[in-house]
Amino acid sequence: MPLQPGTKVPPDGYAAGDHSPVFALETDDGGIVYSHGDPLAGRPLLVLLCRAASAASGALLRSIADAYARLAQWEVHVLAATSGSQTEIDAFKGSLQLPFDVLLDASAELLEIFTRPAAGPDDGVIVLIDRNRRIVSVHQAAGADAVPTVLAEMAALAAEPRVLKLDSHPPVLVLPRVLNAEDCESLVDIWYRPVKLWRSDGLTNSGYANETGDFKVRIDSYGRTDQYVVRDPEIQSYIDRRVARRVLPEIAKSFNVSPAYREDYRIACYDSAERGGLPRHRDNPTQTTRHRQFTISINLNAGEYEGGALRFREYGDQLYDIERGTAIVWSCSLLHEVTDVTRGRRFMLGTHIFSDLNAAKAAYSSVGTAAASGP
Repeated sequence: MPLQPGTKVPPDGYAAGDHSPVFALETDDGGIVYSHGDPLAGRPLLVLLCRAASAASGALLRSIADAYARLAQWEVHVLAATSGSQTEIDAFKGSLQLPFDVLLDASAELLEIFTRPAAGPDDGVIVLIDRNRRIVSVHQAAGADAVPTVLAEMAALAAEPRVLKLDSHPPVLVLPRVLNAEDCESLVDIWYRPVKLWRSDGLTNSGYANETGDFKVRIDSYGRTDQYVVRDPEIQSYIDRRVARRVLPEIAKSFNVSPAYREDYRIACYDSAERGGLPRHRDNPTQTTRHRQFTISINLNAGEYEGGALRFREYGDQLYDIERGTAIVWSCSLLHEVTDVTRGRRFMLGTHIFSDLNAAKAAYSSVGTAAASGP
């Protein structure tokens, strides 16, 4: 019984940045181990999936066993599973003398959802999952030779700062791996496309509200940034899928709210040539923006500029200078700013999401499509 009822497998499979599926595996005494159960919560998972109790599977499990002491230091929980009968698994485990259990994936269902179609009969899969149950990596056709790479990824994950003393901090979400490097580069390239630039005073959207294709807008009362408004259906759909799978579940878990709609995606550029940035402001202070609930901001080119950090002054002076592909999510009611960019150009992808579609349509005529409609 690998998958919990209601779990939807993405049509393009699971990848780094996605939430792990919720699954359950059987123990040799008839018990159940749940991937999202409280006993495993807050710990990284190293999931080893073997198609059969074979020599190749044995070599993979033995390699992980040899590194088990290091994994234990990193608080990693190893979940190994294979198909076959319980008798076969018992004999398999006895010959290997592993420091972790081998669980039963009787129908190989969990293995199949992580496996590419052309996998061989002895190919295994290694899935690394972080403390918040987001997938770090999926290694297809994995054997013992893949273990050093997996251990290096786990070491990098373990090296992330864990113990921090905080006095006050804003109620924001920081979500890594929402977009990969290729996604980010493609979106930055889109900003450079030649499209019409509209200027606005920030109070009206006459003119560009009637645009049906992509365009840029510069709001003179809203900091120093040119924003590329994405209307291309294919690009919107691609980003929607990433947001629906990697951001919306975190909002639902953290805030017990499930917004279903969004405004247009915008790719913003903050240029050091004009000390690009945004002054202190909120994202829902007017009649036309009151429907907004959360802002999503995804960094597209970390490391290529200086300055340009997010700050929430009501909660302190912390600067959020995040990695490429990482999203920050906050309530539109929070005061925030983007500090001046002092070198290079900072690019980000952003949108505002909300639940009340009728209120949004009444207030603002260029509301985007549903944010939560895709898998």
